[in-house]
Amino acid sequence: MVGARDETADIHGEALGLALDGHGPIAVHVCDAPGLFVERFSELIDGREDGARLVASPCADDACFNALDKGVEVLVAWMAGDAELGASMSEALAAEAFDVESLTRVFPRFARLPVFAEAASPAPKLPGRTGREPHEQRLRGFRAFRRLLVLLGRERPIALHLRDLERADADSQALLEVLLADPVNPEGTGEGAALLWVLDYATEKGADESSEAEAVRESTPAWLAARRLADEGELIVLRGEGPAATPPAPEPPAAVALDDLDALVDAGFLALERLAFARGHDLLLAALERSASGREPSLSPSRRAEVLEGLAQALVELGERRRAARRKLDAAERHAALSKHERALALELDAAALLIADGRLADGWRVLEPLLVRLDVPIPGSSAEALLRANWRRGRLLMRRRELTAPGIREHASPQTRARLDALWFTATRLAVVSRALSDALRTYHLDLVLRHGDESDRARALAYEVAVENHIGAPFDRTARRLYEACAELCERTQDGVDEAWRQTASASNEFCMGRWHRCAAACEAADARLEEHEGVAWERSMVASYHWFALAWMGKFNRLRPMLATAAALAETRDEPFNLLEVYAGQPVLMWLADGKGELARDRAQAALARVSAPPGTHWPVASYRRQHYCDLVAHTHASLYAGDPSAAWAALLHQWRELEMAYFVSMRTVGLELRFARARAAMGLVEARRRGQLDEARLHAQPGGAGWDPARWTDARLLADARKHIDAIAKDPIACFAPAMAKLLDASYVNLEGDRARARVLLDEAVRGFSAVDMRLHRECARLALGTLIGGQEGEDVQAQAQAWMDAQGVVDARRLAASQVVGFGL
Repeated sequence: MVGARDETADIHGEALGLALDGHGPIAVHVCDAPGLFVERFSELIDGREDGARLVASPCADDACFNALDKGVEVLVAWMAGDAELGASMSEALAAEAFDVESLTRVFPRFARLPVFAEAASPAPKLPGRTGREPHEQRLRGFRAFRRLLVLLGRERPIALHLRDLERADADSQALLEVLLADPVNPEGTGEGAALLWVLDYATEKGADESSEAEAVRESTPAWLAARRLADEGELIVLRGEGPAATPPAPEPPAAVALDDLDALVDAGFLALERLAFARGHDLLLAALERSASGREPSLSPSRRAEVLEGLAQALVELGERRRAARRKLDAAERHAALSKHERALALELDAAALLIADGRLADGWRVLEPLLVRLDVPIPGSSAEALLRANWRRGRLLMRRRELTAPGIREHASPQTRARLDALWFTATRLAVVSRALSDALRTYHLDLVLRHGDESDRARALAYEVAVENHIGAPFDRTARRLYEACAELCERTQDGVDEAWRQTASASNEFCMGRWHRCAAACEAADARLEEHEGVAWERSMVASYHWFALAWMGKFNRLRPMLATAAALAETRDEPFNLLEVYAGQPVLMWLADGKGELARDRAQAALARVSAPPGTHWPVASYRRQHYCDLVAHTHASLYAGDPSAAWAALLHQWRELEMAYFVSMRTVGLELRFARARAAMGLVEARRRGQLDEARLHAQPGGAGWDPARWTDARLLADARKHIDAIAKDPIACFAPAMAKLLDASYVNLEGDRARARVLLDEAVRGFSAVDMRLHRECARLALGTLIGGQEGEDVQAQAQAWMDAQGVVDARRLAASQVVGFGL
């Protein structure tokens, strides 16, 4: 609705009235306000009898989070001077685990108030990934500030008038996205707070008598226009008798004008400490540019290196990983020139990690390869050589049992050896996304060195990582893995280190994963993540834990638990543009949750875009040109989504095209992963037979599938497809380890015999599959099998069986139960 009102008080009186009725927080956008607006609005608040408070926050030029800085100052003074408010807030904060630490880091002024010294300080647990990484701490601080405002708004009506918002810095914009977000509650109502936001800003054109709504929209700063799209219920073009207020032109931060270059640098680092990444970057960059101008004394070499590191830190948190890597490499050169070789090495490794995380695998390897050569680390020349070296070193571990738990002696190692240990551990972990074979070779070389020169924490983590890998390999390393795990547990008991214990729990999770004991796997993952979230620099470890955790929850069908985790992780990965984390969220087994929510196409689009970024371009050589875990995860998700969409030909062509690479990379022989792939191939083959027999197969589309060399759909007759499926069903049935394998084999066998015409046998097998999946807590597959069983039985009995499955699906928020079941059970016309 577009109109004009001369009395702005009416607008805000109406909005404040809604807020007082428990519908707050409410936001009102004010564009090009007349000059008398502030005075009229202040009179409106002062005239109320309910103790309403106006908190005015004009945009500052010399502060972190400049749009809210003045407002925070007013809030602190108000809370300090109102004893009754302080007492009621003490009670409110004591009733919940309020995150005082994060709030006071972003806004240190609040630390002056006694009320926060009395409040409980543990950070609240949030669904998904939260921890000690700077961007995570900042988000927690923002959420704590929002929560504080809601609690204040329940005690007194508050109107926050944010003025000159067109001058808000990037940090303030990020803060306002959190402060103005819609409340998360099932009723869609407010949060019971009398809280009114007045967002006051000038457009490029300014308002006059001829202003129209569309003109106002088009001339609004982009970030505010996007914000208003979320808030807008009514757009009102304000017109008044006085001229529109003309805000002063934006000025650079006051610190930039300081004559003292060191003070400018200190201001930049202070901004980073307060998690104001954009301001910190701008101040440090200004210092660097002034130092390079030659018009004043330049920064000392060591100070310049510190500034480069600070710039890199800010760029990392702003999502500029490539630029951050360049700054880290520049800083590494400076430190090396100052003979600070240990710091230089750490920065080079960080730079490589940033490039790899950005999907620039070749660039990351170009940083790592000369570094490893410089440290005399032998680099295999091929995947076969890498695997040969890794397995040879694994065999030697059996003869070195006494060394596993010997006292740590890292402090006696030479600087070169310590550098080699650090570089090997880093590359063995980060290169897992570049080349599994190379990572395997470097990890076992690292383990060999650790047993001779590492301390107890070094060995505990290295042993845990090796156990996780050997669990997937299986025989002949089962005995070795058990012994290594026992040694790891003994070392963790000695060190009492949280990260060491998290690694031990991760090794345990991998073992439970390979056995198919999903509850135990999920519990170990939760224990590991609880340890890791208290530490910085463990994002890679947390991603590994999450991959196990989400897989387990997906196969247990616990979508209600998985949904908030994936939503939080997806938002973070998209905000920070992290292709590998996007693949973890949207590919592999987690895609089942997106299919359940009816968002399969969205998940596939985002996963494929991320995969394209991390895949090696044509002409790339080993180790960058390797078949990796991300490809396998995408293939599994593609199979689920294709069968869900009723397109088995796309799933079959992709599986056939990639199968040889899967075998060469040893995915098919890996525990659980191999069963997952065989399950996918058998379903796709039988789904193709079913579609053909029902006349639902588009033969032209089948022939057009990009199957690669040797792809000839005409060769794959029904008999040959069923024979291929039979081979994989038998392989699953013979698996001696995974507790879910018997139920999975029966489910596939039911599809097979039903396609062969033996409905009675299919009914028996489906019933056995339902009971088998129930025993191993794979509820999604249990209900998919039950839905197929009800379809096969028919009649009232069949409808009752299907209703039971439908009830479970409904409780888990499944949008289309039959299509989801069809993605897991073929051959029954679902």
